[in-house]
Amino acid sequence: MRKTILSVLAAVAAFSLAGAAPESAAETANQVVVFSHELSALRVYEDAQGCQQLPIDAHQLNNRTDRVVTLYADPMCAIPQMVSVQPGYGTQIPPGTGSFALS
Repeated sequence: MRKTILSVLAAVAAFSLAGAAPESAAETANQVVVFSHELSALRVYEDAQGCQQLPIDAHQLNNRTDRVVTLYADPMCAIPQMVSVQPGYGTQIPPGTGSFALS
């Protein structure tokens, strides 16, 4: 019985994840959301304009805008990294990343 319940729960979880899709531009919140660690609140950048410095412990970035987010190796958006985040997607932030800007 216990194996049956676990199997059903696993199937439901797999089905719900399979239906997940990136948000369309119409559903975006015009936010860039940055996760650092479990002990700090999410950092939410509303209507981000220009170069935005990232927290030193930033770990993950989610692009909830309708524009591409480009990550930079420095805090002044002068040295671009090879990471661009499409609208509705997220990425792990490479060590040494200092900022981001929307294109």
